[in-house]
Amino acid sequence: MARLLSVNVGLPRDIVWKGRTVHTGIWKNPVHGRCRVSRLNLEGDGQGDLAGHGGEHRAVFVYQIESYRYWQEQLKRNDFVYGQFGESFTIEGWDQLDGTAAF
Repeated sequence: MARLLSVNVGLPRDIVWKGRTVHTGIWKNPVHGRCRVSRLNLEGDGQGDLAGHGGEHRAVFVYQIESYRYWQEQLKRNDFVYGQFGESFTIEGWDQLDGTAAF
């Protein structure tokens, strides 16, 4: 059974990337306490690119702590924090192969 480790939110902002300005909501921080989830996103969260992200079928992004551990090893880093990869939910123990999860 999967376990929810963190709920993360952040509002979009403009950054310069590869010489151009990009509107992105990739930066997320953990929420302490309750957070309302709606059809389009989480309270306090937003997507910068609504054509590619967000909407009813892409309102939240789930990322596994097991993937964090993989990237920590690959990049020789140990400073990752929840929300680092832009995920709304950081989880543990989800078997991606069957595509289902129970929280």
